[in-house]
Amino acid sequence: MTAAVAVIGAGYAGVTVARALDDIVDVVLVEPRDAFVHNLAVLRGVTDRDWTERIFIPYDRLLTRGRVCRDRAVEVSATAVRPTSGEVLDRRSRPGQARPRPRTPAPVVPGHSGSRSGPHDFSLI
Repeated sequence: MTAAVAVIGAGYAGVTVARALDDIVDVVLVEPRDAFVHNLAVLRGVTDRDWTERIFIPYDRLLTRGRVCRDRAVEVSATAVRPTSGEVLDRRSRPGQARPRPRTPAPVVPGHSGSRSGPHDFSLI
């Protein structure tokens, strides 16, 4: 059974982590937007038109093995992430599949990494 990692937010750090882990673990990137806005490319695009195509990077082309869940995470635990849709993303979910939440979720704890281990646990980043 391969490890699974849920990355909450697709800013510079989230994108970097998700891409770095994509070939090694099952990655789920939770992000409500459909594209990454490369702020530094905006500055370069002002003077170089070739860079204007690099300003927006669609998330659907970001990962090769992992997947992007276009939603906001409202509850996070060591074993699952619940987005605003109410569906649960957990270690046992296959890409593109979410499961209904069978129990009361743990509250969101900002900055908590959810470091418990086990075959059905996410590593939360």
